[in-house]
Amino acid sequence: AKRFAELPPAPERLKLATRIEGEALLEKTVCEPAGGLEAQKGGGYSGGAQLFYHPATSETPPVMHVSFDVESAGRYVLKARLTRSWDYGVYSIALDGKTLVDEVDLYAPEIAVKAQKLGEHTLAKGAHKLTFTYVRSNLESKVRGSGETGRYMALDAIDLRKVPAVSVSIQPAAKEAAK
Repeated sequence: AKRFAELPPAPERLKLATRIEGEALLEKTVCEPAGGLEAQKGGGYSGGAQLFYHPATSETPPVMHVSFDVESAGRYVLKARLTRSWDYGVYSIALDGKTLVDEVDLYAPEIAVKAQKLGEHTLAKGAHKLTFTYVRSNLESKVRGSGETGRYMALDAIDLRKVPAVSVSIQPAAKEAAK
């Protein structure tokens, strides 16, 4: 009798993530209030550019809604590759209206892109929305040249890794089977 569940071969189990480049989502992104939104080129970004948001000054917290498509329904591990910089703000992140991260501080003294884990989620095939809402600014975050409080943010990419369905069958131990 087998003691352990049979697993599919490694190439079937270890799927690489699907990467959706932020700059490719420019036309599927809505900001409230409008503010500035652009595909900003740079050497440190996964596709050579990022989706850069320069929020307008407003009475209400700026929000960036980024729509993306999932090709097939299933369970996915979701990550957002977010840029950190000296003039970036603190944002909350929601998926389809459900808050995933209360606050992520995107301030850093030097530009760096880091993956933000957003958890494992069951996603239907079709459109989904990541929402980034400005919460506050890091006290050290300043726009160079103006001294204005930094509130920017940028999405380099969204990574989706489908979690394979594994069926497990438990076999009774050899002694138990012989009884």
